[in-house]
Amino acid sequence: MTTVFSSVGGYSSRALRLTIFLAGVVLAHAGAGLHAATAANPPAAAAPAANAESTEVVRTSGADRRFLLCAAEANLSEIRLSERALAQADHPEVRRMAEQILRQHLKTGEELQALAARRGIELSPKEYNHRAVYRLSQKEGRDFDEAYVDCMVEGHKDTAKRFEKAAEKCADAELRAFASKTLPTLQAHLQHARQLEEKLF
Repeated sequence: MTTVFSSVGGYSSRALRLTIFLAGVVLAHAGAGLHAATAANPPAAAAPAANAESTEVVRTSGADRRFLLCAAEANLSEIRLSERALAQADHPEVRRMAEQILRQHLKTGEELQALAARRGIELSPKEYNHRAVYRLSQKEGRDFDEAYVDCMVEGHKDTAKRFEKAAEKCADAELRAFASKTLPTLQAHLQHARQLEEKLF
């Protein structure tokens, strides 16, 4: 009885060892295949964010820089004057013109800020014609309306000339395009102000 038990136990041990050996061979081959597949098809590198904004500063000539600063100052002056006109103007047509000018110059101001930021130029919100705004604020009624319209005629006349020159002579192509695109709006404001001047005063 003891001999039979030993024989069966010996056979079982050999079978178990063979099974373990074969399993190890199979796992080794599987691991080698996985390594080869990974080497042939490595994981793709993370793609850079598609919408990442460039932080590169655009180089700007002295003349182009002066155009941006002067344009921003003139634009802000017309915004402040038009804000005052919305609050004080007597004639409804003058108020309507002020509202239109204000809306369009606020949009232009945003564009100027973006252009300046890409060129590392800071535009101050305090740079505008304080004296003109103060003088206008001291007037009332018809005198106020006439003074505001006169400011819009003279201001847009000068600004349109500046943008016309920039559209031709700015070294920066983006600034030339901006000046060309904005010029018709400035000329329309100038024409509107001249028409009101002739009609009302």
